[in-house]
Amino acid sequence: MKDCLKKTQCIIFDFDGVLADTEKGRFNQLSRLLLQRGIRLGERCREKDLFGLSTSAFLRKFFPEMSEREIEEITYIRHSDYLNNLPSYCIPYPYTGETVKELQKRGYRLVLATANETQAIPVLLKHIGLNGEFSSVYGREIMEDSNGDKSYYFLSQKMEYPPASCVVIEDSLVGVKAAKKAGYFTIAMNRYGDTQIIQTADMAVNNLNELLNLF
Repeated sequence: MKDCLKKTQCIIFDFDGVLADTEKGRFNQLSRLLLQRGIRLGERCREKDLFGLSTSAFLRKFFPEMSEREIEEITYIRHSDYLNNLPSYCIPYPYTGETVKELQKRGYRLVLATANETQAIPVLLKHIGLNGEFSSVYGREIMEDSNGDKSYYFLSQKMEYPPASCVVIEDSLVGVKAAKKAGYFTIAMNRYGDTQIIQTADMAVNNLNELLNLF
């Protein structure tokens, strides 16, 4: 399987769950915000249900009774709180900076593809100690389809490298499936011991440092 990586020129990283731990904080934020509306999030969803979905997409999927106005309000409040309190909600994983910088030194083109809002990406990267390592960054406008689902199709149309010369690093089943559907070789970041993700991806690693043994 490692031989399949020899033709890799470009490595595409997701942000949440790959470079930084953000989902636990997001689940806690949404739990508080929804409780103010009389909704107990833990009775209807698990933290795992957030993986691979933007907040607005998550709310539309699991709370169809909510109006678009409510969804926009909750999303805005959560996002503002998130950006104002990044040390509490966005925790870089071990080896994040070292791995990304080393892969750049080895000559790989690095791309960030995330469901985060595009204008927030520079702030997030600076927070985890990265600045300039990614040659291109793509946010929600490119990484979500019209239904709010994660998609790599539009990314594949914009990238100068074809899927055959790229590898995607993902942590969620939603993300792995989307990347593979677009024709990308996909490595799962095995953060949660999810057998389905591991079996769906082309390969799995337990942490970012293990990527340096592959490339």
